[in-house]
Amino acid sequence: MFTLFCLPFAGGSSYSYRDFQSHIGDFIEISPLELQGRGRKYGTPLQTNIYDMAEGLYLQMKDKINGRYAFWGHSMGGWLAYLLVKKLTQENKPLPEHLFISGCEAPSIENRRRDRHKLSKSEFIALLRKYDGCPDEVLQNDELMELFEPIIRADFKAVETYDYEPSAPLNLPMTVMRGLNEEISYRDVLRWQDETVHKIKLLQFPGSHFFIYDHLPEIGRIITDTLGNIQC
Repeated sequence: MFTLFCLPFAGGSSYSYRDFQSHIGDFIEISPLELQGRGRKYGTPLQTNIYDMAEGLYLQMKDKINGRYAFWGHSMGGWLAYLLVKKLTQENKPLPEHLFISGCEAPSIENRRRDRHKLSKSEFIALLRKYDGCPDEVLQNDELMELFEPIIRADFKAVETYDYEPSAPLNLPMTVMRGLNEEISYRDVLRWQDETVHKIKLLQFPGSHFFIYDHLPEIGRIITDTLGNIQC
C-alpha cells in the first residue's frame, strides 16, 4: 500500500482532492493535508509564511508515516511538497518515494509575482477569474468571497514572499506536470531538474493552470503506474 499525501494549492483545502480517490489504483490511499484557516481547520489563524505552512504540515503528517508514501502538490502545493521533503530530510524521517508536482515552476525561479496579494478587490477578482480556478458563482457572491478572499490573499502572500534557499539536489524521483495554456513556462518548469539527482519526467496537458481537474483519470493513471512500478 502507498499513501499519497496531497498538498493544497492557494485557496485550496483537503476537500480539493476529494474526487481523486476514484481515479487511482486500490493500492493507493489519498491523504489530503490541511493548512490552517480552511477546510477541517477553518477558524484557525491563517498563515502567510510558506515555511510556517510547511512546518505545520510536517507536524500534521509525521506520525502518519507508517509505510510507503508519495507527495502530490499542485501550484503552491508543489513548493510545500518540496519544503516538506527538505524538512523530513533535516529530521531524518523516511522520505517519500516519489514527488508529483503540477502547475508549479521550480522554486529556484526568480519570484516575479510579489504584489498579487496587495491588489484591490476588483483587480484581485479579475486575477482569480483569469486563473480559471474559482467558479463565477463564487466570484460574484459577496458572502462567499468574504470567506475565500482572505484565504487566497494569505496564500498568495506566502508564495510571493518566499525566498529560495539553494541546497543539494534531492535523491528523489519527480514527475512534473504543466498545462499548455498556463502562464508558467516550460523552461521554468524544467528547472525542477536542478532539485533532484534523478532525471525528471515532464508531462504537458491541454488546459490552463487548473488543468488537473480536466485530466483526473489520466493523472490518476500516471500516478498509479508510477507507484505501481516502484512497488514491483
